[in-house]
Amino acid sequence: MSLAPGADPLDEAERQLPNFPETALSLLQHATHHDDPEIRVRALALLALHEAAARSSEGLRQAHERIQQAEEIGASTSLASGWLAHARGYLAYREARDEDAIRSLHEAASLWSDQPRLRARSFDVLGMLWGRRSDFDGAFDYFSLALHHKQGSDDPRALAITYGNLGRLALLTERYDEAERWFRQDLAQILAVTERPATVAHVRNQLALALAGQGRHEEARSEIQKALEIAPAGTVVRAYLLKDLARMALDRGEIEEACVHKEAMRREVEAGSFAEGRPWLSLLEAEIALQYGAPEQAWPAYAVSWEGFLERQDPTSACEAALRWARALTERGEEKQAQQVLEDAVRVAEVHLFRQENPL
Repeated sequence: MSLAPGADPLDEAERQLPNFPETALSLLQHATHHDDPEIRVRALALLALHEAAARSSEGLRQAHERIQQAEEIGASTSLASGWLAHARGYLAYREARDEDAIRSLHEAASLWSDQPRLRARSFDVLGMLWGRRSDFDGAFDYFSLALHHKQGSDDPRALAITYGNLGRLALLTERYDEAERWFRQDLAQILAVTERPATVAHVRNQLALALAGQGRHEEARSEIQKALEIAPAGTVVRAYLLKDLARMALDRGEIEEACVHKEAMRREVEAGSFAEGRPWLSLLEAEIALQYGAPEQAWPAYAVSWEGFLERQDPTSACEAALRWARALTERGEEKQAQQVLEDAVRVAEVHLFRQENPL
């Protein structure tokens, strides 16, 4: 693919990345050899962001390499320097190096002081970081800042990101009616622009969780079924849809249906090698084992889930698994083991989270 001399290919690459990733990545790879070093730095930063988003060990390793290459080139403009700082911050966020992430993302926002659309990106990631640490007020403030900087934007994808972030925050804090409103706005923006069914399916899944939280279970199942109709096979989105169907079935006491969805999820996880789905599989297996009256099978599965979330650097989900594990132990008179589970979880929460240690 050839580029005109002096052309900046990055706007086109970013535009195409959601729907035509192969074309966009080819443009970005080509741009890493551009005559202009600023374009090379920006292209490497965008590639690092894309690779870090995958959350695989290989993707994180490649993201580090991209950032190192960009640092060796060096950036002289605030635009390129901001992209490099943002990429550093996003990678640190993915690796749960929160202090590094906060420093780099604030640096990016400062460098982009005259670029409100770009500043909003850093605020979105900062909001996700504070949300992961259970500082929900801080998360809301950053998402609100991001939305403020997107006012007047003609980019539905950019608006959808912040609507989705606000919806997930409302889910975490069990404000389900508010979550529904945000996800419906998110879905409206996504449907206006995207050609990626996995993205639409993901938003429908989030909307289903908001509906289920309001007790509107049939509507929730309907949204998940709509999502399953379009979610591509072998994708993490499809695996998570099946996970949520299984958990809804468990809540209704329909164990056989939960097992069917769990095994379907297992096939998706194994087909796509989604390491992030395995701890959820183990958590489902533990809860299904308890429903069948087999705690001797449940306890090892809870342990695998807990350890898997820690390995994935997902302390919030690890603490959720610990709460479920300790509750199950307590209900069966295993108070000493439950206390040990909670003590281990509190140590994780004290390091990584602000408020999660309170319910623990």
